[in-house]
Amino acid sequence: MNSTQIYIVLFIAVLIGIATLFLFLGKDQEKVRLSPIAILAFVFVLAGILLAKNRVVGYSLMGVGGVLLAIDFFRKDKDE
Repeated sequence: MNSTQIYIVLFIAVLIGIATLFLFLGKDQEKVRLSPIAILAFVFVLAGILLAKNRVVGYSLMGVGGVLLAIDFFRKDKDE
């Protein structure tokens, strides 16, 4: 296992840890509930990380995830 793969595994573990903290330690479950767009963005970012061997595909998937996350952020900000 080379150093790039170790960093990818550590990054995924940290993301899973953060998601677990939000889901199980949140006081108000309604505030920490992820929207379907946020879940889709998370999946795109993880797919981009997993497919990082092909840089064009990996970065494209991460970019799509980032755009979806920005859309979700602005939609939630507009609702409040």
